[in-house]
Amino acid sequence: MNLEGKRLKSDNTRQARGREMSQHQFAQFCREQILRKFRPSRSDEVNVLGISLFGEIDANVQCIISEWLLSNENSESDGAALIDAVLLATRESRRRASSDRQLRNEKARLIKSHFRGPDTEDESFFFVFDAPYHIPGFPV
Repeated sequence: MNLEGKRLKSDNTRQARGREMSQHQFAQFCREQILRKFRPSRSDEVNVLGISLFGEIDANVQCIISEWLLSNENSESDGAALIDAVLLATRESRRRASSDRQLRNEKARLIKSHFRGPDTEDESFFFVFDAPYHIPGFPV
């Protein structure tokens, strides 16, 4: 398995503004940051893109990922697919599942039995917290 894991940072802004995922922006993200890292997989390989989202995995997100995965944008000039599967995970899953998988071809289906989705350890959350603290002798 050839795996590239990415956090879709623009999804934070999308979620905060209540917008749906943009097909154009997702395709641009893949062109600029993902596809150059892959070559078509051999018969004994599966190329997988793992994406961590900030927003929910709704029907719009699933449709955009699926359409991109099956499109010519995910192919070399000879039509050979570069990404065979996309795995999605999110912490924002109050109404929907916290993970999803999109599979392009039959060999990508082999990962189904190995992908169980995030567990409690994966769902831990770390963040930076700035707290002002005055140190005597230093100007504020």
